Amino acid sequence: MSTSVIHFALTSQINLLIKLAAVYKSEVSHKSLRNLFGALQSAFFSFGIIVASLLGYLSDWRHMCYGLVAVPVLMSSAMAFQPETPYWLTQKGRDEEAR
Repeated sequence: MSTSVIHFALTSQINLLIKLAAVYKSEVSHKSLRNLFGALQSAFFSFGIIVASLLGYLSDWRHMCYGLVAVPVLMSSAMAFQPETPYWLTQKGRDEEAR
């Protein structure tokens, strides 16, 4: 499989997960903490870019790619174990669980 196909797949997955995480945190977090969590998400995203740049500078690009592939895999695995949001539960008629 070519590296451009893998790059496209990983980039698409990361973009989807970032959007899913934003929606999830806005539905689950308290109203007073939403801005903080949004700022933290942006800060960690920027920190990840810096780490990726440093890894690319300090190591071979293939090793960097192998290491960075763990991020979307771990995020996808973690999203599978997240509980449903209260909004989703109320949409499905499970109001008691949403409380």
